[in-house]
Amino acid sequence: NSPGLRTLKETISRVADSTTPALIQGEAGTHKGVIASQIHQSAADRKDDSPFVSFDCQESDAIKQAIESDSLLSEASGGTLYLSNIDALPSECQETLSELIKDAKTETRVLCSTAIDLEQKVGSKEFSESLYYRISSVAVQVPSLRERPDDVSAIAQSILEANELGDYELTDKAVSLIQAYRWPGNLDELKDAIEDAAAHCSENRIDEQDLPERVRDLSSWTKLTDFIEEATVEYKRRVLQACHGDADQAAEVLGCEAEQVKDA
Repeated sequence: NSPGLRTLKETISRVADSTTPALIQGEAGTHKGVIASQIHQSAADRKDDSPFVSFDCQESDAIKQAIESDSLLSEASGGTLYLSNIDALPSECQETLSELIKDAKTETRVLCSTAIDLEQKVGSKEFSESLYYRISSVAVQVPSLRERPDDVSAIAQSILEANELGDYELTDKAVSLIQAYRWPGNLDELKDAIEDAAAHCSENRIDEQDLPERVRDLSSWTKLTDFIEEATVEYKRRVLQACHGDADQAAEVLGCEAEQVKDA
């Protein structure tokens, strides 16, 4: 397992032992809902009948109705309430939700997820500051596939095994390609690519020619300078987040000027 994945597993265990609200952050396709379910299943106080109630905030009518009827938290009483795409929550509901969480009379674990920089939306007044700090007491960062290339081949193999279509072999060339590709769609894109390759390969042996053209196309790979720049910016953002937005503290950790952190 990659360092990022080990850190994620440790965070899941820590969050599962608490009812403190947590914000699951990760790019599209990183299966944040699966992480929320794992936290719920790993909870030390979970009973067999503990509810796991999920709402997609992009479905504004359903979430608004649940908030207005005060049923949002009560439905998940004794279990977990998971709100995906929390950044899409209608603005008129954000302060109300913040108060509901603050005044909750039931033991309900509140988990939210987003694929965007929510703190940036707070800074631009597009998201409630009080709600953001209410739901982000604990941050769960889900690493993208490009941040853990060493895990890609094992994940690809697990996808093949999950299909129960027989034993498949990934050639060394195929493994090199899937580890080098950036997977902007993350796990969802990898799953589609591997299942497609399995459908077209010969003798259950997936080689480079069985992979999608975009994975085989070397011109689509990121130049080293661009990769380093992107990785640097992402690392600065994570340190800044860990320092709760304190640019001076983050700069001290990183050993750079505060302005360089603010520009990330």
